[in-house]
Amino acid sequence: MDIELTKKEAQVYLERGNEYQNQGELEQARECYEQAVAIFPEYTEVWLKLAEVYEAQVKIDQAIDCYQSIVQYNHSHHIAYSKTAKLRGKQGNIAQVIATLQAAISKQPERPVWFYIQYGDALDKNKQSAEAIQTYKKAIELNPNNSVGYRKMGNQMMQQNKIAQAVEYYDRAFALTDEQPVWVYASYSKALNRHGSLDKAIDICQLGIEKNSSNANLYCIFASLLVQKGALNEAISNYKKAIRLEPQFVPAYKQLGDLFRKVNHLDYAIKCYQKALEINPQAKHIYRLLGDVLVAGGRDREAQHCYARAS
Repeated sequence: MDIELTKKEAQVYLERGNEYQNQGELEQARECYEQAVAIFPEYTEVWLKLAEVYEAQVKIDQAIDCYQSIVQYNHSHHIAYSKTAKLRGKQGNIAQVIATLQAAISKQPERPVWFYIQYGDALDKNKQSAEAIQTYKKAIELNPNNSVGYRKMGNQMMQQNKIAQAVEYYDRAFALTDEQPVWVYASYSKALNRHGSLDKAIDICQLGIEKNSSNANLYCIFASLLVQKGALNEAISNYKKAIRLEPQFVPAYKQLGDLFRKVNHLDYAIKCYQKALEINPQAKHIYRLLGDVLVAGGRDREAQHCYARAS
């Protein structure tokens, strides 16, 4: 059989399928792609396009079958293994996610950094911390100039309450680049604060806000650091910014209430706690805080109702 001739014949159906897919005619595209792989089963590009169609049609099992057809012919195809794992994740089967990525690495350990990061994330999600740490370290070993492995290790150290080590890993991640996901600025600033570096924690949080000015959580963290610094008016302003950005953000109301209570502005504290409870009536710890403030304000009967809800 002339392989080149067969592939050219399949390519006709691939190109026709691409036209249909670009026009949103998925069923016609699927039929063309299926014709193409029937003619030339080793045509990776067609399997990828067919998988795209099935994903768009939310036919997850069929999409997975397409990716598995690719690795049947090509064990080194990182994308096929990665996509299979992601789809298994959408099905809620973390064990199969891990098994898919593990199988790929066992067949060919020379995988890109991002592949090991994906594997580490799956292990972390499955609470396999020791294995996740080894996997992230492998990613760092493969490319010491990639910040992702360091920030992932920082997160692992935070989970294990190894604050000094967390700071070291975050330091190395930021030494490579300060363009990081929002959660990294939040976690790094918390680690620095717990490590006794309040000023640097404030600097990192400010940097995060400069790059993510619409993130309410960062403003909330920043405000809490300012409270420790004694900059209470500035802290109040940042809690209010967090609330403007996310009006249903219970932690901001709760922490602002704590601050008003600290400075003996009891009426404001009561309003903040009440708003938090309006959003989340199940927050028993806030009922207790509200009860304490009501007692301090001489409103014992109302306080008793709050304590009853807190128990």
